[in-house]
Amino acid sequence: MLPKTDFLLSFAWRAAEPHPVNEILNVYPNGELWYWSQVPAEGIERAGTFQTRLEPSQMQNIHELADALAASPANFQSAAYSSVAHSVSVIAHGKMLTYSLAQDAGTAIGRAFSLGKMLVAEAERSPLAVVRATLSEVAAARGAGQALPVQMFLENTGSQSVDVLLNTAQITLFERDTGMDRVHWHGTAQGNTIGITDTSGQLLGGLYGPATIAAGHTGVMFLNNVVQPRVGGTLQLIGQLDAYLDLYYPTFAQIEASPTVSCRVQTPTIVIVR
Repeated sequence: MLPKTDFLLSFAWRAAEPHPVNEILNVYPNGELWYWSQVPAEGIERAGTFQTRLEPSQMQNIHELADALAASPANFQSAAYSSVAHSVSVIAHGKMLTYSLAQDAGTAIGRAFSLGKMLVAEAERSPLAVVRATLSEVAAARGAGQALPVQMFLENTGSQSVDVLLNTAQITLFERDTGMDRVHWHGTAQGNTIGITDTSGQLLGGLYGPATIAAGHTGVMFLNNVVQPRVGGTLQLIGQLDAYLDLYYPTFAQIEASPTVSCRVQTPTIVIVR
């Protein structure tokens, strides 16, 4: 899935359904930091590739931490059900050692736990090709007793273009005001949208080939008659898109598989008043 190369440290965050997480952050000896967020934790409304370069002082601390970890026996354990497994790997004596991370003050494990969070925050300031999703009601389409269309906006906040493929995409709208995530509508992109357009309505693709969203631009996906509003009340919805995105990798990395990977992105909550 991700490049096999001589990383210095490789952090991973993983969890299975019903609340999956799949993210990897690698630090390389040349100071490059790469963060791939395929399925972020709930409440984080973006997915894609982040890349930046660390300062020499930061790299010195990371080298020291990598040495401290390599001097300890690997201790990786799978996380409990519905929990996120937070781990870090290091190469030592030609082998990859993996450690489960926890907030353990004063130890190399605890330092790595804090460092992983800090490096994610650092990477997030430098999106390379990242899709951020939002949901919007098409208010002009309202009519008494009618289901409403919505638009999902896919903004590329990075500095490089990103390809989005919808041919097997799943789209879900969740109700957020019921005390739990209840499915309001679920369907495939096929049959429910023509694909992704730009903001002027020009079709970019998505269903029969990837839609390329340029850096700093926004793609739009129109979903017709998928929301049944509550008469005399409010409806709080979030959208979720499971589709394929193209990730970027370091030019010096050896890639084992296609850069096109399954990703999930959620939207902030919108409120529909009727």
